[in-house]
Parts: sequence; structure tokens; C-alpha cells
Amino acid sequence: MFDIHCHILPRVDDGSGSPEISLAMAACAAHDGIKAVVATPHLEVPDREAAELFSSRLSELRRAAEEREIPLKILPGAELLGSTDLADAPIERFTLNGTKYLLVEFFPDDFPERVIYVLESVRERGFVPVVAHPERYDFVADDPGICEEFKDLGCLIQLTTQSVVGDFGRTCARVSASLIEWGLADVVASDAHSDRWRRPVLSEACAYVGARYGEELAARLFIKNPLAVINGENI
Repeated sequence: MFDIHCHILPRVDDGSGSPEISLAMAACAAHDGIKAVVATPHLEVPDREAAELFSSRLSELRRAAEEREIPLKILPGAELLGSTDLADAPIERFTLNGTKYLLVEFFPDDFPERVIYVLESVRERGFVPVVAHPERYDFVADDPGICEEFKDLGCLIQLTTQSVVGDFGRTCARVSASLIEWGLADVVASDAHSDRWRRPVLSEACAYVGARYGEELAARLFIKNPLAVINGENI
């Protein structure tokens, strides 16, 4: 399995608060059968300073994980806040593993018209937006079918494990189920923030999807598609 959304870098956002927690998260992911995670710290303003900070923390974490012999690849990335600034910002420095894929999140109470404008601006620059956890947005909960518009723009849809299995409540579970059943979901990721809560674990959700929708779809959402994202391949 491969996790393209994980807040594993220490002391850069509301995710890992220390190098030790980051290493514990890495060990947790490896134990769960995850082969690689993309480190995706929250980022509101893409700039050179943030790029250098993320790169430095990633190098330090990789070295520490190698010293501990944790069998997990930790790859570069970020979770960008979807704003009109993305039309001109240096977003190429924050793509998922240096590919064309860009993880973008929005506020839960955002407006669909503004979200579509932002996604269109990212597409016009040649990048492929991966819409992070849309099942948690109010306007998607009201009308999950709007994700078809995201797909028509060439975007990917990323669901969160805890939404899929019901840990984030009935609404997130309902919307996640609809997006999976309608064939609109592309990837399920952990969106992990700690080794104790919202952990980097995919196996439970993968087993759930496999039992409910079939092993082939589970493999696509947890292995094939996220690996394609990491490698910059088309889906």
C-alpha cells in the first residue's frame, strides 16, 4: 500500500510535533504494510522559505528512519490550501514526489464556484489537482455529485481512511460510500497526524473496501492509483 497524504514531518504544522513522533509514525506505517508515504504538511502560502524548511525536515527524517532501519520510503510533497494565489505561486516545488500531481484542500464551508475556479487555475498551469478529503466539505455533503465536475476538469479525488470506515461520522461515511460506488474516488489515504490518533494506517480501510466493494477496487484505491501518483503516471 502507498499513502499519498500524511503529516509526518516534525514541527511544521498540526501533524507530528517532534522527530520521535515522526519516527513512531514511520514505524507504524511500515508495520501496517505501507511501502511509501508522501509527507504532506499543510501550506497556506507556497514560497521558497517553506520549500527549504520542508526539504530540510524531510532529509533529517529520512536519515533518522534509515538509522532505525524502518523500511519505509518518505517522499516530498505538501497539502496546499486552495486559494486564488495558486494561479501565480511557485507550486511546482510542492507537488507530490516532484510529479504533476498537487494535493489541494479547501475550507469545509467553502463555495463550489470558488473551488472550481481554483482547480481550473491549477489545471491551466499543467498540474493535476488531487482534491483532498472532499467528503468533509459541506457543499460536497449537500451534493456529492459535484465531484463529477472535479473529475471533468481532470482532477483526482482522495478520500480519508477514517471517513470511509465511519470514524468521522455518518455524513463523511455516506459521502465516501457514494463517491466510491459512483466510481468517482481515485485514492484513499490516511491524512495521518500522529502515531496515536489519526495514525498512518491503511489496512483497516483497505479490508473494509475489499469486503464491501471487491478486492480489485481496494487494490486500485490503496495500491495501484497511489503508486501511479507517486510515479507521476496517468490514472
